[in-house]
Amino acid sequence: MKHICHDYEMFLDDVLNSFAEQSATVEYNELLIANSFANEVRAGRQTYENVDLCNPERYNKFIKFVIGRNSKNYLMDSFVSESYKNVIMLTAGVLNSIFGDDSKIIDEFGEFLSYIDFTNSREVLDGYCYQLTDTRDGGKYYQVTIPTLENISAIVCLIHEFIHFHLQKNNIEPRKFYYGEILSILFEKIAADYIQNIRLDLQMVHKMENVRIDTIKYHYTEKKDDIREMKELTQNVDPRYFEFSKRLYTEHKAYYTLLAQSYGIGYLYAESLFCLYQENPQQFKQTLREVLYGEKFLQEVLDYHNINADNKDVYETAKKKIRLMTKI
Repeated sequence: MKHICHDYEMFLDDVLNSFAEQSATVEYNELLIANSFANEVRAGRQTYENVDLCNPERYNKFIKFVIGRNSKNYLMDSFVSESYKNVIMLTAGVLNSIFGDDSKIIDEFGEFLSYIDFTNSREVLDGYCYQLTDTRDGGKYYQVTIPTLENISAIVCLIHEFIHFHLQKNNIEPRKFYYGEILSILFEKIAADYIQNIRLDLQMVHKMENVRIDTIKYHYTEKKDDIREMKELTQNVDPRYFEFSKRLYTEHKAYYTLLAQSYGIGYLYAESLFCLYQENPQQFKQTLREVLYGEKFLQEVLDYHNINADNKDVYETAKKKIRLMTKI
C-alpha cells in the first residue's frame, strides 16, 4: 500500500489502483463488480442467500452431471463471418419476433449498441452487460462487451446481453440475483433456434447449446481456481489490513459462488421455459412480453408452471437436452 488505509473503501481503492497500474483489467472489473453487489447486499436490496437451493442435493447432482458431459466449446471460427449490418438487422429481427414491432425496444437496442466495447475474443459468448455503481458519486453506468459484430454467433451474444441491459435499464430484473441469467439464456435459445430455422446455420442450436453447457462447467471448475488465486493475492498484504483483505475475499467468493448458481439455475429453468415456448410460441410470447414489460414477475411464471429446483421433471427436461447436444 502506498499509504495507510484507515477504512475499507480506501483499502479497496488502493487494490483497484494496483490492478489498473498492472493493466489487470479482468481482476479490476471482477473486484468492482463484487464490491458493487456487496454494497447492494449491505443496503438490503440483495442477498447472498439462495432459497431455491435450501435442499441442494438434486441440484448438486445435476451440476456433476453437466461437468461430466463431453461438451465442445465451439469457437469463433466454427461460425460463418457476417457483415456488421446483417448481424444488427438479424438481431433486431429476433427482438421483433418476441416484442412485436415496438419502436421503444429498437431505440433501447440502439442505446445498448452505443455502449459496446469489443474483446476480439475467440469465445463466442465472451460478453457481459453490467450496471455498476460509481464508488465516488454513487452514479450508475453501463459496461458492455462482446467479442465481435462480424460473425453469425454475435446475434446470440447480442440478444443475451441486450436482455440484461433491458432488465437493468427498466428496473425489472428478477428479485433474486441468481435468477439473473434465466431470461438471457432463454433468449439465446430462442435466437439460436431462429437462426437455424432461417437456415443461416443448420447446426446453430447444437453449437450454442454446447458453448452454454461448457460455460456452466467453467463456472464450477476453472472459475473456482481463479477464486483461490484471489484468496492468495489478498493474503499477501500488510498484516494491518488483514480484516480488510479477509472481507474483500469473502465478498468476492460469495458473489462468484452465487454467479455460478445463476448460470446453473439459469440453464435449468430456461430449458423448461423454452419447451413451453416451442409448444405454443404465440401464447408464450405474450407471457414473455408481460414479464419483459414489468407487467408480471418471472417468479409468477415459474410458479405457475412448477419450474423450481425441487421438481424432478425440470432436471429431466434439462438433462434430456444436454444428453442430446453432447452425444459422442
